[in-house]
Amino acid sequence: MLFRSAIPTIEFTTQTVLSSSTPSNGTTNIDTSTNTIVLEFSGELNTAGSVTLTPDSGTAQTFDIEDTNEVVKSNSNKTLTLQGVNLSNSTTYTLSYSLEDNTNDNNTITVPTIEFTTQTVLSSSTPSNGTTNIDTSTNTIVLEFSGELNTAGSVTLTPDSGTAQTFDIEDTN
Repeated sequence: MLFRSAIPTIEFTTQTVLSSSTPSNGTTNIDTSTNTIVLEFSGELNTAGSVTLTPDSGTAQTFDIEDTNEVVKSNSNKTLTLQGVNLSNSTTYTLSYSLEDNTNDNNTITVPTIEFTTQTVLSSSTPSNGTTNIDTSTNTIVLEFSGELNTAGSVTLTPDSGTAQTFDIEDTN
C-alpha cells in the first residue's frame, strides 16, 4: 500500500531587531562631547517613528526619524544616526524607541533597553602629551575637558625627578 501525503507549508516571518549601537549597552565613561548616537538594525525601518534619550535626571531628548536635521538614515534605512545629542556629566542615559520595520505588516520593533553612562574626560592640553623640549620659562599649563568640572579637586604635576606640585582648582591664584 502506498500512502501519499502533502508536504505542509511552513510560514514564518522575521522581525527587525537592533544589531548594534554606538555607544553600546552598558558602556561607561562616554565622553560628554559625544554628539551622535548610531543605531544599526537588521532590516529596513519605516520612515516614521522616534527615538528618545532619557537621562536619569533632567529632560529627555526625542529624535523624530523623519527630521533630517535630527536623524540621518543610511544603509537602506537600516542605520540611524542621531545628531545633536546633548550629554551631561556623570549621567546614565536610557534609549527607548517607537519604530516599525518596513514590511507589509509594519511590525513594531521590540528593542532591548540600551543604557550608557557619561563622564567628563580630558580633551586636550597645552603642552600636549608627549611634547619634548618645552621651554623651562613656560609657567602655564592649559587643560581642556569635554564637560563641566566639579568645583572641588586638584591637579598634580609630577616631574621625573624632584618634588610634585599640586594645584587646587578652587584657588584662582
